[in-house]
Amino acid sequence: DVPTVAAIDRLGPFGQGNPHVRLVARNLRSANPPRRVGKRSEHLQFMVTAAENAQFALGSILQVVGFNKAKWEKALESGRHFDLVFEPTLNRYNGSTTVQLVAEELAVVE
Repeated sequence: DVPTVAAIDRLGPFGQGNPHVRLVARNLRSANPPRRVGKRSEHLQFMVTAAENAQFALGSILQVVGFNKAKWEKALESGRHFDLVFEPTLNRYNGSTTVQLVAEELAVVE
C-alpha cells in the first residue's frame, strides 16, 4: 500500500552502498494481458493479482512495469503462476499516488 512504499522510500537516498529495496512476491498471476510500451515496444505494463497461497491479499491488484522485459510477454499471457522480484515505487500522476512495482525478474512456477 502507499504508506508502506512511502516508508521504504524514506530509507533513501539510494545509490552505491545503499541499493534500492527489492522484494519477492510468490504465486502471482497476470490480471490482464500485458501491454507493450516504449518507442520500440521494449517495455511491458501489466497488472498482477495473488493466486492461492500468495503473500498478499487475494483480490489485490497491483500495477507492474517491466523495463526492457518484452520477452516476458508470452509467459504472462499463458495464465501460469509466477514469482516476481520487484522494486516497490510510488507512481504520482494527475494528482493521484498509486503503488507500482518495477519488475526485475520473473520465474514461472511449474
